[in-house]
Amino acid sequence: MDRARTAALAGRCLLWAGLVLPGVCAGRLGLNEPRPLWQQTAGAGVLAVATVLARRCPLTAFALTAALCLADAPALFSLSYGPALAVFAVLLGLRAERTGPAAPSFAAVAAVGTVRIALGGGDPVPPWLVMTGTLLFGGVLPWLGGRYWRQSRELTAAGWLRAARLEEKQRFAEERARLRERARIAQDMHDSLGHELSLLALRASSRWRRTCPNGTGRRRPTCARRPRTPRTGCTASSACCARTPTSRSPSLRPGRPWDSSSPAPPSPGCRCAARPADGRWSRAVSPSGCCTAWPGRR
Repeated sequence: MDRARTAALAGRCLLWAGLVLPGVCAGRLGLNEPRPLWQQTAGAGVLAVATVLARRCPLTAFALTAALCLADAPALFSLSYGPALAVFAVLLGLRAERTGPAAPSFAAVAAVGTVRIALGGGDPVPPWLVMTGTLLFGGVLPWLGGRYWRQSRELTAAGWLRAARLEEKQRFAEERARLRERARIAQDMHDSLGHELSLLALRASSRWRRTCPNGTGRRRPTCARRPRTPRTGCTASSACCARTPTSRSPSLRPGRPWDSSSPAPPSPGCRCAARPADGRWSRAVSPSGCCTAWPGRR
């Protein structure tokens, strides 16, 4: 903030010095009539006030400068304050928000100059023509230049603002398209994963049903899973399964030792039981309905 204020103050001081310099040079070179010091000081003070008011009240600054020119020369043509009149006309066109107050100010300056020329005596036509030319080329044209400068700046700012909005809108559109693409890919992955998991669950359920058809969750014996033969109800073809589990033979009752009147003991390849070390056997009926042999207890 301090740097901005310092820069603005330095700019105003430079502008004031530039506006005062033509009057000082014209007086030193003898291009103007000799004037007392107080008039030069008053003119410099008026230019300083106009410089201060040029940013916030450009119309007032232009009016003060025009009054200073008319006080110095009835025809408004002054080497000392003419450049200042053109500069403040440019600032009026550049900084004024509306164009309405400018036209009445030009008309007022022309009317005051005409009245002063008429009261001055002599032929009023040449001074009036000079005043009209000075007002036109030193006031109106610079004001139009300032208006053109202001409008070009506004158009440039509006163009950049529109370009920024279009760029932001395009960025939003690209972001939305990217999000839609991500959502589509995520949906495809979700569908594919769900399909694979469903297949795995279906396969696992089918395998579980084939392994445990009774729904108990336990694996049934091998002989119970194989088709039964009409003779014994078991898939084994050894001597241990030669008789049905429901036979009334004492040797086929559960837990009873194997005696010599029973058929031969089961062969080594029988899947229902294994041969014991002491050669004694006993037989029982499994819950699945298949005969099972195991070593008997003495």
